[in-house]
Amino acid sequence: MQLKWYVWMFTIFAFLFALYLLELSPWSAHQVAKYNDGYGTFDMKKYNASDVRRVLSKMKPEGFTQSYRYYICDSLFILFYGLFQIVISLAIYHKANGSKLYLLLAILAIAVPVLRGIFDGIENGLLVYTLKSYPDLNTTLITIASLATKCKLLCIQLWMILCGIGILMNLVHR
Repeated sequence: MQLKWYVWMFTIFAFLFALYLLELSPWSAHQVAKYNDGYGTFDMKKYNASDVRRVLSKMKPEGFTQSYRYYICDSLFILFYGLFQIVISLAIYHKANGSKLYLLLAILAIAVPVLRGIFDGIENGLLVYTLKSYPDLNTTLITIASLATKCKLLCIQLWMILCGIGILMNLVHR
């Protein structure tokens, strides 16, 4: 099944819009960095409870408000990046060539972005809870958030590998 052009256009526009919100808008991670000595957000970084305590202890009150705005934007990004990944996966694995391996890889190429979104949502939820409960910090929840971040990043890498394998399989199959 070929994806219609309007599905591609919506997906690309939505993804780029969400990326704009995270990187260039007034609610971006760069804006959060203005209020915490340049650290920004914990998203896409390695961190632990002592890092969180250090960063939040330097955070100005407006930084907490800015962080909440960022996580609202990041929630949109989770959704639209997942859609983007799934549409690309469907485009790569659109041929039903009868191979069980191909079918398994196609399922994984769709399931991994969903799993990435779940890990990203867990990360965001726990970090928002951490912001709201500061100065009280639950180190266990921060550890779980950090683990969710690592799993999210691993899912992104795994999805890229699955896409590469799918492209190679399509080239060989031709």
